[in-house]
Amino acid sequence: MRYWAEKLCGGRSHEVKKYDPDIFLQLVREHLEESEALGDEAQTIHEKQLALVKKVHELRGLDNEVMQTSLKAYWAAQEKVSHSGAFDTYTLARSSREDLTKARNEARNHLWSTEGISDEQHDRLIEEFDWYEIGDTEIAEQSPATRRQEILDDARWHADSESEAHKWLQENEEHVGSDTCEWNLREYDIHFLFTCYAIALTTTLWREHLANQEVDAA
Repeated sequence: MRYWAEKLCGGRSHEVKKYDPDIFLQLVREHLEESEALGDEAQTIHEKQLALVKKVHELRGLDNEVMQTSLKAYWAAQEKVSHSGAFDTYTLARSSREDLTKARNEARNHLWSTEGISDEQHDRLIEEFDWYEIGDTEIAEQSPATRRQEILDDARWHADSESEAHKWLQENEEHVGSDTCEWNLREYDIHFLFTCYAIALTTTLWREHLANQEVDAA
């Protein structure tokens, strides 16, 4: 097809491909799935973190309601620390930043507390959940899979045209990377494909006709 496209005259070879929104969305989906922060591996770690927190609370004799309260307190404290970074030192005093960080650390320590858990139980947690890899680390309130779907849904709203798709890619480099200008969002036009199919079929039928003529002549 590329060969036949190159044979078109008058610089029309570029016209055989049209923007395809499905290709745009597929490339965005694939990149997000491979993303370190939002990909499948990140989702697996997120699920293991929540499973570990749940197990820790169970071993401490705490129910799911207590666990959810601890998680919400941690996420609220974490959000305040994150928002504080948007203010300069004149807007938010250093002492206030330190207070927010201290509150966040206290909420984290409370969430991951092993009070009442025996050494043997703790050792089993380390072995079963890779505690030192996923434990005592930030747990995102929104799962990578949920965030990934939100980004993909947003991309779908901007998939109507090639220019709009490229603009969306540029505005979302933090999610899809900075090399999206190299992404090919085009596919061969259906009319060109039909023409190629017709040429191939005609050629096949003509060769069969010539072969039959040779058989009849013999």
